Order: sequence, then C-alpha cells, then structure tokens
Amino acid sequence: MAGVLKRAACVLVAGLCVLLGAARGHAQVTTADVVGRVVDSSGGALPGATVTVTHTGTGAVRTSVTNETGDYVFNLLPIGACTVRVELEGFSPQARSLTLSAGDRQRVDARWVSGR
Repeated sequence: MAGVLKRAACVLVAGLCVLLGAARGHAQVTTADVVGRVVDSSGGALPGATVTVTHTGTGAVRTSVTNETGDYVFNLLPIGACTVRVELEGFSPQARSLTLSAGDRQRVDARWVSGR
C-alpha cells in the first residue's frame, strides 16, 4: 500500500510540473505597445488627432484618436516593422517607421507647427 501511495504521489508531482510548465509557456509575451502624446509647438495638447499604426508585413491597421491631453495608446500590437502616422486638420501629417519586439513599449510623440 505504501508503494502505491508513493507512486501516486510521484505521478501527481509530475503532472503538476507539466501543468505549470504549460501555463508558463502561455505567459510569454508576443506583442508590443506604442504610446505617445501629440502637442503643438508650445507644448499644448492636441486632442482629436488621428493616429494610425500599420504593420508593414501584414498590412493590418489600427487607428485611435488622441484624448483631451493629446495622449494615445495602442496595446497588444503584433511584433515586427510598422509605421505610426499622426494626422490632424490644419497640420502636416507626420509618420515614423519602427520595429516592435516582444514586450516593447515604444513612445512615439509628435510636435507640430501649424500649417501645411
């Protein structure tokens, strides 16, 4: 009977190790974030600017609008090359290319001077 309990305990411990290893594998980060602030030449916030992130490899597009403080956030973006484009009526568009790696949180700010 003691041998059966010992064997059952070993099987249970081995099973827990497998489960914990599988859960750990799912916790790996495979995405990145892009954040930023859009301001005018004096540093004043520019709410309502359209920010677009385009993944170069897949063509996938995500769009957001800056909030009242000029901030925007893109979470859970696929890794790889992308372009961040910022547009607002009365200002010349701005674009920046970057490469996102797993776990990145890259900051892309825009400072504009009025006029096209």
